[in-house]
This record gives sequence, C-alpha cells and structure tokens, in this order.
Amino acid sequence: MNEFAFKGLLQNDGWIDNVTIQTDELGIIKSIRSGVKSKSTHSGYALPGLQNAHSHAFQYAMAGLAELPSTSPNQNDFWSWRKSMYALALRISPDQMESISALLYKEMLRNGYTHVAEFHYVHHDSKGKHYNNLSEMGERLVSGAKKAGIKITLIPIFYQRGGFGKNAETEQCRFISKTYNDYIALFEASKKSTSYHSHASIGIGIHSLRAVDADNIIRLSKERKSRTPFHIHISEQLKEIE
Repeated sequence: MNEFAFKGLLQNDGWIDNVTIQTDELGIIKSIRSGVKSKSTHSGYALPGLQNAHSHAFQYAMAGLAELPSTSPNQNDFWSWRKSMYALALRISPDQMESISALLYKEMLRNGYTHVAEFHYVHHDSKGKHYNNLSEMGERLVSGAKKAGIKITLIPIFYQRGGFGKNAETEQCRFISKTYNDYIALFEASKKSTSYHSHASIGIGIHSLRAVDADNIIRLSKERKSRTPFHIHISEQLKEIE
C-alpha cells in the first residue's frame, strides 16, 4: 500500500484540505481521508487526471519539422504542414508507431493526462495494402499506451476520399477504407484488439465531412451502438463549413 499526502484535493463537491490518499500496488485509490495525520510530507494540491480527447500519436515524431524558417519564401500553412505529415505517415513502421506512441503517452502522463482518445488513421502498409491483422497499427497504439501506463480509447478512423467528390491521393493510401464494409471490418478488428486489455476501449470515427460519402456518415451514425463514442473533424476546412 502506498500513501500520498496533499494540502488540498478537488472532488465533485469541492475542495477538501489536508488529505491522505492510499493506493494499492496498481495505483488504484483505496481510501481518501482528510484531517488525518500522515507520515508523508504534504506536497501541494491534487486535481483529477485530464483526458486528451484528440490525439494523433505518430505526429509526435514530426514535432518542429513542419515549420518553415522566417527566411523561407513560402509561408507556413495547413498545406505545408500536411506535406510533412504525409511524408512521415508513409514511412512509419508498426514498431516505430509503438515506440513513438509510448514516448508521447509518457509525456502526457507527466503533464497530468490519464486517458487519451487516439484519432487513428494510419491503418495499412506503405503501399496501402492491408496487414494480415487489420488492426496491426491500432494494436501498436494500445501497446504503447500499456507501456506508458495510460488508458486509451482507440478510434479507428473511416477515411474514404481525398475531398468532396475527389478520389484519395497517393499519399493517403495508408488511411483509406474504400467502402462502408471495409471500414466496419477495420472497426471490428480494432474492437477485438482492445477487448484483450483492461486499459483500452473502442470508439467510432470519421475523418471529416469531406473524406467520407455523406450516405456512409449517416449510415454509420444510425448503426453504431448507443454507448460507442463517435468522433469527427466536423469543420476542419472552410469548405466543410460552407
């Protein structure tokens, strides 16, 4: 049993002072007591863990690499950033995905996050071919979260097109589920992968209004189970708003 003492602890009904918390070997809270003398030194104030509701873990590997210097004749914008992101997405391996996500999730934990929702769309190999295990890359994210010690909601993303009425671009080949049934197969494989782990759960996701046919968005929203989270970039670009 571990013991931690705080000057104050925030709960649903407000702050309580001079708190001692006891946890088991897994870090599960077993008792919260206030006004009790503790052997531990009081170390500030405690808040509930934060939840990161939208993560693209693989992009941690490109931090700082998409920004152009002030002397560049071109300006930073979404499209220059996306070019760098696509270059990384085409190269990253399953082993690298696991390592990068573990590093990122550890950084989240250090900064107070205890749960991450992973908006995951790098599904296939670098040629756009399915892995034998459809959720290979998703499993690596779940494994990265386990190594870090953070809870994860894996959200395999439905990404069908390159834009409104546009076929997918070559650089997007790792993201694509061409049909509704292709996506459902990916989702079911991902759901199975998360079912083996107590720290993992599943969500449904659509990349954006421009990246999936409207009838498929409607169908997926109607057919999802009521308690399954649904996640989408609903207005990432001006055309979606228009």
